[in-house]
Amino acid sequence: MMVIYDRQTKELVSFAGQIFDNGEWREPTLAEIYPGEDHGNWDVVYVKEAIKYAIPLNELQLKYDQNGTPIGVERKPKPPQIFITTNAPDTDGDGLPEIPADASSKAAIAIEVKDSTGNLVQQELPLNISTTAGSLSARRLSTQNGQATVELTSSQETVTAIVKVESDGAQSASLTFEFMPIGA
Repeated sequence: MMVIYDRQTKELVSFAGQIFDNGEWREPTLAEIYPGEDHGNWDVVYVKEAIKYAIPLNELQLKYDQNGTPIGVERKPKPPQIFITTNAPDTDGDGLPEIPADASSKAAIAIEVKDSTGNLVQQELPLNISTTAGSLSARRLSTQNGQATVELTSSQETVTAIVKVESDGAQSASLTFEFMPIGA
């Protein structure tokens, strides 16, 4: 299989299998695959065992040798993922943690950032935290050994609050809370 890439951007353009020509299998040329197109910046890497690369092109990246020469393709690493948990209970069994709507009750929110294998990301990552109701003890903070903690303080309104945690290059996460009437 041939993998076509742009030499300047290092982006993958396409891939093609062999063609059967005059009774024999052979690799096609760029001109055969893209007739009439300008492919002056394109180059090709030939990959054995092509069947394992039958995944979407946007999930692949070029693989380089120690000299920076493309030698094949590999699956792109998955971005880290953010996970959120809280100490607030779910007393009514609807799957949403609850905080009394008294403008002073708090819930601790534990944040973890894990890599694709489930391990905590050890490098410090800046986090942006937002909420649709109530207030947070911090809107920006950084992880330490893949973990961080923030507090959500309820408002007096009996509403749901969605807390969202984001970081560049990571899959964001959110957690919905209910601010419950006092005595409910």
